[in-house]
Formats: sequence, C-alpha cells, structure tokens
Amino acid sequence: MKRFAWAAILLLSGGMVMNSVAGGRSSVSDEEYSLARRLRDDFGDGEGGASGFDTDVSGDDDERLAELYRSADHMRRMVRRGIMAPDSPSDVGDVPLIWDDKQILHGIECRQSRRFLRALVKSQWPSEVVDRWQGSPLLPELFALRGVEQDPGFHSEGDALVHTKRVMDAAADYPYERHEGILGSRLFGMLLANVHDFGKRVAAVYDEGKWRAYGHAELGVVPANTFLKRLGLPQCMRQPMKVVVAKHMQPANMGREGATRRAYKALAAVLRSVEIPMELMVRMAVFDTVGRGDLMEPGTSVRVYDQLTCEPEPRVEPRFDALVKFVKAAREARVLTLEGAE
Repeated sequence: MKRFAWAAILLLSGGMVMNSVAGGRSSVSDEEYSLARRLRDDFGDGEGGASGFDTDVSGDDDERLAELYRSADHMRRMVRRGIMAPDSPSDVGDVPLIWDDKQILHGIECRQSRRFLRALVKSQWPSEVVDRWQGSPLLPELFALRGVEQDPGFHSEGDALVHTKRVMDAAADYPYERHEGILGSRLFGMLLANVHDFGKRVAAVYDEGKWRAYGHAELGVVPANTFLKRLGLPQCMRQPMKVVVAKHMQPANMGREGATRRAYKALAAVLRSVEIPMELMVRMAVFDTVGRGDLMEPGTSVRVYDQLTCEPEPRVEPRFDALVKFVKAAREARVLTLEGAE
C-alpha cells in the first residue's frame, strides 16, 4: 500500500513559516508537497547533516518527511535560513539587473564605495587592495576574519582573512570577458570571493581537537548582505549573491559525500529561482579550493575550471577530487552540461 505523508506549508508575510496538518496525503496540494520535499533535500534534516542533503531516499521516506515537518525547531531553522526573502518591501520593486560592471559602479552613490570597488575590479592582486584599505569603516565584516582560526588540515594557509584574500586573488585571475551575464561580471565574482566566508567569524569553534566552522555558509548570509548594502549594491545584485554564499559549500560537500540525483535537482531549482547558472557554483568552488593550502601558480583557476566544465575526464590536482565528482554527478542529473557541447 502506498504510504501517505502529512505535510502542509503556509507561506506567511515576513518570512517562511511551516506547519504540519494532521491528515492524509490529500490534505496538501501537489505543489506544497513537492516544495516540502525540495526544501528537505535542500536544507537537510537539521540533525547533523552539515552538507544539507540526504543519501537515503528509499522506502519510509514519506513518513519521515511528515515527522520532520512537525518539528518546531526545524521550522524555526528554516525561517532563519529564509535567504530568498527580500530585505524590505521597497527592495521588491528593485529594477532587474543588467550585468554591466561599469553601469553598476556608476549607480553607486558613495564615493568611497566606488573607489574601493573600482580598485578591486581593476587589480590583478586584490589582496593588496584589501591591505591598503585596512581599518576602513566600509569593511568591518572583512577584517573581522583576521585571527579566525581554521583547521590546518584544510587550511594550512592561515586564518580566515588570509584564505579570503587568496580566494580573491584566484577570482581576479579568471578571464570574465569570455562570458556574458552574471558569469561575465568581474564585479560579482570579486565581491563573492570577498564575502563568501563571513560566517566563519561566528561559526568557528574548537571541537574535538580541531577548529571547525559548522554552518558558516548559511551564517554568512546576513553579514554578507549587510556588507554589500553598505557598499551600495542593489538588491537585485545582493539577492543572487546571498544564495551563492549560503550554498558555496554544496559542490565540495555533495561531491565528497555522494548526494542523490534529487539533491542536485533541488540545488539547481534554487539557483534557477535567482537566475544563477550551475557553472557559477563550480567556478566559485574552484576559487575557494585554489585559496586553500599551498599557494598555487597563477592561471590555476581558469585551467581547473576549463578542465572541469569542458573535459569528460578532467585531470586536476587531488585537492579538486570532490569537485570532479560533483561535476560528473551534476552532468548525470542533467543540471550541468559540458561547455561547448550541443
């Protein structure tokens, strides 16, 4: 006999609130049930799944899903992670963004912000730009990463600020001009590298003899948004960046731990809702990995990205093994295609 799930989702103004309704599968619409499943896959069950997906999708899944959404604690976590909600009613009417860096910079009113962003975009070594702007009241979230410890097994390069500066240099090393839209925006790529790990400031803990940063991706959404608003970036640019910040660990985690096809579909659905191509997630994951451990040669970012997205069997350094698995599984799930393929 087919199992039934009890789940209903009520979308209330001001945030996403979930509540379960006793009854059979027929008590909720197909759309609500599908959304409940997608959210479960997207955020995980809140019980130790730092990577945000389940590997077991068999058998009693429907009853487990129903029980999950009766959990008040989980619902509150979902609300706190409501990264898709606009910041305020006035942000909803923000004009659609044309991905032209010059036009975006021209629209920023604060002169100091424009100076910083132009220096960031033009520099081959943005880490040096950051060093020159030490102490600036524009950048407190960035410099708050100084002294934030990381696990030397993953981050032998030093603290979270050193890592962020290396990721920014890796992002600057990429030829954005060969793409259009969001993939072709050097400003978006540089700012994303800048804000991607802001959550480590509050997430870093010393646990079982190692420094860890559980949930730092999701925790980084609020400080990243605050930082970007202070710089004068419009909501239509901040919104996709918030989503990428919250999801930037997914490629490595999903590749390393073995996600289901449905998890890849769920991630792609979230990205599509803010018009983010899966290729951008892969590229950000490459920058993030280049910024770890031993210093890598200039040109590594584009070489590895091209291998991953253009070659059926990429040959890259062992530190990129998880991304190789992610890209392969994403292709099998048909949410990523080889660039240049028909």
